[in-house]
Amino acid sequence: TTGWWKCHLCGFPNGEGSSSERNKAQYDAVGGNGEPELLYGTCEYQVSGAYAPMIVLPAHVFVIDLSIHALSTGAAVSVIRSVMQALDILEQCSPRYLVGICTFDS
Repeated sequence: TTGWWKCHLCGFPNGEGSSSERNKAQYDAVGGNGEPELLYGTCEYQVSGAYAPMIVLPAHVFVIDLSIHALSTGAAVSVIRSVMQALDILEQCSPRYLVGICTFDS
């Protein structure tokens, strides 16, 4: 079925029905506790310094379009080359950093 997915953490099925029906079902599934991570698409938590790393490393996230259009026009190859150059520059600036790479297509 399109538009349906199952949470790998809690096993709750998601997708079908209106958002209010899904939120009610999720709310009922957790016993009415209303945990925000189950009720909303995103949520933020503020934690004390005890949970935060002592050294904060710089983080860089690259999002790359790998759709057929991006591949056929050469845009994807250009972006990948640019990311590789950026990584070389980052390595010269700092030997320690975090990198995330996300790819998508349409």
